[in-house]
Amino acid sequence: MTSLELDSSFRSALRAAAHALRPVVQVGDKGLAPSVLAEIDRALTAHGLIKVRVAGDDRAARVAMQAEVCQALQCAPVHHIGKVLVLYRPTAADPLGRRFRAAPAPATVADGPFVPKRYAAEGKTEAPPKARAKRAAKPVRAVTARERYLGTSDKPQRPTLHRTRAAGVKRNTGGRGSSLTLSSKRRRG
Repeated sequence: MTSLELDSSFRSALRAAAHALRPVVQVGDKGLAPSVLAEIDRALTAHGLIKVRVAGDDRAARVAMQAEVCQALQCAPVHHIGKVLVLYRPTAADPLGRRFRAAPAPATVADGPFVPKRYAAEGKTEAPPKARAKRAAKPVRAVTARERYLGTSDKPQRPTLHRTRAAGVKRNTGGRGSSLTLSSKRRRG
């Protein structure tokens, strides 16, 4: 029996998917007992991609253990980092491993015109109408002088220099707390 072979892109996608996983099986100091192999087999059947934690400090023993598990259970070694082994075997529900495969590359400019996600989700392949066309379709409403003065709220906005000169009103330079007000009070009293 030989172990399963994986291409590099699929192995990379499996490694990325396994990053968030936690070890589901722990191999103790006694090594690979038949009960441990049975537990790894059950986990591979249920999940397809698993992590196995191996006790012991000997790296060569861990590599040999990974090869032995892959031969016995017909699975593929995905990754081996530290004391954690990552194993993969296709499940009955997903024999091609589609849920682990990388998403296709996004469309580039050379592939066609830009289509926003919401239009693409609806199945449209054309770009949306331009914003100018939308603005031209809206009726234009005349703005009154009161609206110009008040703005969008009912409170009067602080008049700008341009508005005060246009209305013929003198600017109040000596408002509350200004230096001119304080100096004039000193002079008066």
